[in-house]
Amino acid sequence: MLPASNDVLNNYQPSFGYDPIGTDFPVSVEEISSVAIVWRHHFTDPELDRQLQVDIAMKDSMHESLSSLHDVAQLISGPIFMGAPLDIVWDFRQVSNGSTAELVHVRNYTVYRTFLGIENCDNRVFSDRLTILSNLMNFEWRLPKTHSYGYSFALVLLAVKNEYYPTILVRGKKSKQQFFSSPVSAMDLIINAFNLKKLIAQGDKGSECGLDNMFYALADISADIQETINRHEIFEDVLNELGEDRVASLFDLILEHIHRVSIVPLSSTIVELLGGIVGAEHIDKVGLDHSHGEAIVRYGVATNQHAEGDAFLAFNGRYRWRCRFVEKFF
Repeated sequence: MLPASNDVLNNYQPSFGYDPIGTDFPVSVEEISSVAIVWRHHFTDPELDRQLQVDIAMKDSMHESLSSLHDVAQLISGPIFMGAPLDIVWDFRQVSNGSTAELVHVRNYTVYRTFLGIENCDNRVFSDRLTILSNLMNFEWRLPKTHSYGYSFALVLLAVKNEYYPTILVRGKKSKQQFFSSPVSAMDLIINAFNLKKLIAQGDKGSECGLDNMFYALADISADIQETINRHEIFEDVLNELGEDRVASLFDLILEHIHRVSIVPLSSTIVELLGGIVGAEHIDKVGLDHSHGEAIVRYGVATNQHAEGDAFLAFNGRYRWRCRFVEKFF
C-alpha cells in the first residue's frame, strides 16, 4: 500500500472487481480497516504469538505496519484496531455513502492526537493549551484557574480525572497519591468482571487471571454473582437479574481493601506517556498480561506511589498501556 496522488483520488473507483495482481488501484478507508481486522485475528493465534516472541524483528515490523494503517485511516481504522467486528465495518460502509464518520461501537484514544495538534499551534501559554484540550475533549472535570501544577502533571491529572488514563485494581492500603487513587464499590468489580469476560471471549487470554481475581473478590460478597455474570452476554441482563434494589446496594457497598489506582511512569516524557495509552481492545495491547500488571505495581511501590504489600488484581477501565510501553518504562 502506498499513498495515492490527488489525480488518482479524483478518479477513485471501488477496488472490488479489479484483479489484485498486476493492477494499481486506490483502496477505501473501510478496506484498510478490513486489513486491520484480518491482522488482528491472526494476532490471537497462539502459534503466531510464539513465533513472534522469538522473531522480535518481525514482531516490531508487524506492529509498525499496523500503526501505519492506523495513521492513514484514523477515523475508521483506529477503532477497528480495537476489535470492531467485521459486520460493523460493512454496515458502516453501506450507510455512510462515502461520508467520514466514527464508529461509536468502539473507542480510540483521542487525547494523544489532540495533544499533538495543540503542540503544533502558535499559542505557547500552557494554561491556554490545557483549556483548549479540555474543550476539544469535552472534559467534565477541569483544572481550577488558580492551579500551580506543571504542564505535564496537569495533562496527566486531566487524563486521570476524566478516565482517559489506564487504571488497575489493587488489594492493599489506600494510595499515597490522593489524585491517583479512588475507592471501588462491589458494582465496580461486577462491571470490570463482565468487561474482562468480553475481552477473553475476543481472544485476550491475558485477562484470565484478572477475571479469576474479580470472581474471587466477589465471592466474599455473594456466591451467586459469578454465575449471574457468566450466564449473560448483555450487561443489562445482568442488572435485570440482580434487581434494582440489589444493584443500588452493590453500588453503595465500598470495598475497604480494594482500590482503583493510576501509576505514573516518571521516566517517560509526556509525549511518550500519552502515546503509550491505547483502548482496552486495541491491537497494540496484544501481549499485555498479568505479569505486566504486577510490574506496574512493583514500580509504583519502588517510586513511593503506593505502599509496600499492594497486590495487583486486574486491569480496569477503558484504556490500557501498550505492552512495549510497560516493558520499557515500568
